[in-house]
Amino acid sequence: MVIKNRRQGKGDMIIDEIRNKEYSTWVQKAVQQRPQGQWTIWDTAIQRSLTWNDVWHMAPLRISFLIRSVYDLLSSNANLV
Repeated sequence: MVIKNRRQGKGDMIIDEIRNKEYSTWVQKAVQQRPQGQWTIWDTAIQRSLTWNDVWHMAPLRISFLIRSVYDLLSSNANLV
């Protein structure tokens, strides 16, 4: 919380109060959203090694898809915009 100076105007005090309230609302929202991202932890993901021999024997469309997915060039809504 911001310590208010005696010489601070009423308008500045109101702005500080609104900022403090918005900050606490933001912190509460961030804390609530933390459990939603637990599934994104990669500790339990299966490790897969991909050799050049595997890549060499893949279908060309599959290789194209993999390369475009790595460089974020797939035709997603964000990329189409």
